[in-house]
Amino acid sequence: QIRHELLGLPLLRSVKDAVPTPQRSIAPCLKMLNRSQLRAVEAATDRNEGFTLVWGPPGTGKSSTLLALINSLHLQEYERLHRAIEDIVLGTAHDNHNVVSAQWQAAVRMAPRLLITASSNGAVESLLE
Repeated sequence: QIRHELLGLPLLRSVKDAVPTPQRSIAPCLKMLNRSQLRAVEAATDRNEGFTLVWGPPGTGKSSTLLALINSLHLQEYERLHRAIEDIVLGTAHDNHNVVSAQWQAAVRMAPRLLITASSNGAVESLLE
């Protein structure tokens, strides 16, 4: 659902070849992307495993797409962490200290971490700028 929110898509609609609808707000990290770039970000955020290859000739917006993807994944993972913490705070296991402690430790292990690699230091540095 967070992917739909990030892309500005209605929650009940099929997301294939979808374009953000004008009446919904779109995440700032995705506002500057064209349709092809949005589809690439959507394909990558929709995967549970494996990898997505973003390829194109120079000047086609790969770096912009990757930055938007990194931001989208980061937001998606923080939403997951927030839900886990919300479950702990609003849960019914408050009487059992061991259960609550284990839940907090599991939530901490969920904290988003991203590893970004490229074929050169310059490529990674350009993403950091």
